[in-house]
Amino acid sequence: MSYDPIFDISNKTIIVTGASSGLGSTFAKFLSERSANVVLAARRIEKLEKLSSDLSEKGLQTIAVACDVTNSSDVANMFNIAEEKFGRVDVLVNNAGQITESGAVPEKITDEMFEQSVQVNLLGLWYCCREAGQRMLSDGLGGSIINLSSVAGLNGMRGMPAAYQATKGAVATLTKSLAANWGDRGIRVNAIAPGWFPSQMTMAWVRKSVFKEHISSSSPMGRIGK
Repeated sequence: MSYDPIFDISNKTIIVTGASSGLGSTFAKFLSERSANVVLAARRIEKLEKLSSDLSEKGLQTIAVACDVTNSSDVANMFNIAEEKFGRVDVLVNNAGQITESGAVPEKITDEMFEQSVQVNLLGLWYCCREAGQRMLSDGLGGSIINLSSVAGLNGMRGMPAAYQATKGAVATLTKSLAANWGDRGIRVNAIAPGWFPSQMTMAWVRKSVFKEHISSSSPMGRIGK
């Protein structure tokens, strides 16, 4: 029995931030292959354009938009471009994020390291949520917002960047707050807390055999994500 009709996203317009690599590009490929109109957003426009071109060659509907989520004007412009190209935005996938204090123990994290994590992982995500929420509420049609938290934000973990953990924990709580405030007005707000996946952002950790073995041994499947 197929459950695909339950998740029919044909002709839905979906913004994916942080779509230039890692999970973001994987999300974008999957959603576009399901016949959604996908807006690929990130700071690195060259990678986005390559991904958009590859998907367009398959007859899929995508557009690449350069966007720095830490700039609220950039975020508003991203939504404007999406609406001009495809119409209203139905879904926002808030995937953009980064680890800035790689390898730093808490007492050695600089102001700049911590602030940069907050800017991208929390404020940037909030700007996108606010923009999506305002537009989805204004036309009364609702929508869906999916925020990327992390297993690292659910509990304190030794050896993991403190600012990253703090911001991802805040994302989980912000998601609950927005869901409580917007749910009765047709906007679903949920969070996903991925485990460890090999990516440019996590490579500093997963390429260390000791760390990879530790993470794999604590996983029910005995491995990191892929």
